[in-house]
Amino acid sequence: MRVLIGAVTLLLASVSAAGADEKYTSPEGKFTVVFPGDGKPKGSKQQAGGLTMMVTTAEAGGSAYIVIYATLPADVQKVDAKTILDGMENGILKQSGGKLVGKPTDLEFGPDKYPARDVVFEKDMNKGRSRMIIAGPRAYIIMIAGPKDAATGEAAEKFLKSFEITR
Repeated sequence: MRVLIGAVTLLLASVSAAGADEKYTSPEGKFTVVFPGDGKPKGSKQQAGGLTMMVTTAEAGGSAYIVIYATLPADVQKVDAKTILDGMENGILKQSGGKLVGKPTDLEFGPDKYPARDVVFEKDMNKGRSRMIIAGPRAYIIMIAGPKDAATGEAAEKFLKSFEITR
């Protein structure tokens, strides 16, 4: 099960479009987000650990802005959200090779108060920030990675705040 949860965190580059600072909508992923910068978001589909993950990425100012979502397998959906978030956090740290900065922050996301967690991690001279959300059978990771200040700066905050789960 940890392999399945950890697989959600694979980062890939890769079909969709929105211009700079325009709202990107994923009807399949049931989310909207505003990617910063001039690059167009690109999507890819990846199979890993029994999961089909959809990854949407955009680059701006030397940083990567990423949204990953996957529908969790039925047996994982039965696990409590804290355990799933723990597995996702561990997977992010393992995949990135980074070390946790500070303490993870558990929170409730959106009007439906989905269980969520924010983590900040660093590796070498780069820093990453991830918000993980469990919304019913679906898991989301919203991530920023780049030079140290990019993950915690104004653009990162705007990106995270722009993310919405739709129906």
